[in-house]
Amino acid sequence: MHAIKQRVKVLSGGRIEIIAPELEEGSEAEVIVLTENGAQSTLDAEDAAADVRDYLAAKAEWEAEGRPTISMEEVFAEIERERTGEVNDSDASKASAERE
Repeated sequence: MHAIKQRVKVLSGGRIEIIAPELEEGSEAEVIVLTENGAQSTLDAEDAAADVRDYLAAKAEWEAEGRPTISMEEVFAEIERERTGEVNDSDASKASAERE
């Protein structure tokens, strides 16, 4: 995982441009945009930063366990399943196999 932090101006139409020569053309990247438009945005920014920290921690844990790389959406779905106690059939069989 590699992080890039840049301060940018929002262009016409709400577009932003990130220039990072170290990024490989054609590769995929996840982008989180934090704005400074009042107190509500500050709270949103703190929540987004916490989400990124949670994602990076979960991703590192998964990689250490030898699980395949996953997206932020998959990490948060897994976290939500753990919070609610939901376990799908493949998770249950995987956990059963790990116990054996």
